[in-house]
Order: sequence, then C-alpha cells, then structure tokens
Amino acid sequence: MGRQLCSPLYVDLRNRVNSLASHFLPEESDPLGDYSDNQQIDASACVLLTHAEVETYLEGLSRKLGAVALAQIEEGCYSELSSAFLFAAGSDKKVLKDNPNSLENASKAFLGIRNEQINANNGIKENNLNTLFSPFLLADVRFSDDLIPALNSFGALRGRCAHTDRVENVGVRVTP
Repeated sequence: MGRQLCSPLYVDLRNRVNSLASHFLPEESDPLGDYSDNQQIDASACVLLTHAEVETYLEGLSRKLGAVALAQIEEGCYSELSSAFLFAAGSDKKVLKDNPNSLENASKAFLGIRNEQINANNGIKENNLNTLFSPFLLADVRFSDDLIPALNSFGALRGRCAHTDRVENVGVRVTP
C-alpha cells in the first residue's frame, strides 16, 4: 500500500486517540466480551474522550477553512473555497441585515457567525458535519459511504455512555 499523506492536525488527532486507547483499553480484547466493571468504565471514558477529540478536530478544520477563505478574499485571490464562502455569506440573512459595503466586510461578518455556529456545535453526526463544512463547498456536502454511518454510530454510542446512570446500574456495555 502506498504512503498516505496526513496533515499535521490529523497526525496530532491520531496520536491523541492512540494515547487514549493505550491508557484506557486493555492490551488484548476478550473474545467473549467479558470485562470487569472498571474496564467498562475505562472503555466508556475512552469513548467520551475520543469523541471529544474528533469533535475538536472537525471544529478546528472548519475554523481553519474559514480563516483561509477570509485570507484569500482579503488578498483578492479567489478559489473554489473562497467563492463558496462568499456565496454562503451572501445567502446569510444575518450578514445581509447589516448591509456590508464590501466583500471583505461581508466575509468577516460571516466568519464571526460561523465561529459562533462552531462554538455551538455539539456532535459529529451528519447534520453537524453539514453545518461545519457546507459553507466551503459550492455543491452539496458529500462524504464517503462509510464515514457518515460510522460517525452517526459513534455519536450515538457517546450519547449512551454520557447519559447512562451508572449509579442505578443501568450501564451500557462497551466492548473495549
């Protein structure tokens, strides 16, 4: 298999996730899924922290794309990224309400709105990805066939781990 190029942000995410796994998960999986309560708690902690890392990574990518698009617009150097960003800015009622007098001002206003949306983001499911990345594409956001179901499933697992009351022994079994 050929060498894959990875961004420094992705390499950092991968290293943090690997560190979490080595800290919280047993070295070897039990083929029967027989884990102690402490191992279950550690596996749940790993799910929660890994989800937080992936969410932070995706939000960081969205912020970075917004900053790059704004920089291109400020330099008058337009690309598909900056054009899509301008199109999204021109379609945003909050931006239009302020009646900006230049593309740069409209873009700055939209970047502020985008950063508020990113700060309010609460997940990694399909709707979250659309919110994070749709302003940077002229066409519909399209992800790989495997990515969306995997992220939706992981988001649901995170929800079960985060919102299950272990005090009442209604625990969620997580396979480490």
